[in-house]
Amino acid sequence: MLLSIIIVNYKSSDYIVDCLASADSYLLDDNKYEWIIVDNASGDNSKSKILSQYPFVKWISLTENIGFAR
Repeated sequence: MLLSIIIVNYKSSDYIVDCLASADSYLLDDNKYEWIIVDNASGDNSKSKILSQYPFVKWISLTENIGFAR
């Protein structure tokens, strides 16, 4: 693995799906990078929406919204 792309999510699944779709057209070798989504207790359908379209994403669920920097 050469690159881990980590995105913090809080009720922003539409933006993340757009991001993943855009990156798919530019990143050529699937074995050199990984996607990790850290969900700040969104409480919406973000997980199912993203993972249904991009099952290779690693999903980390937090029990509370701890913010971006933490």
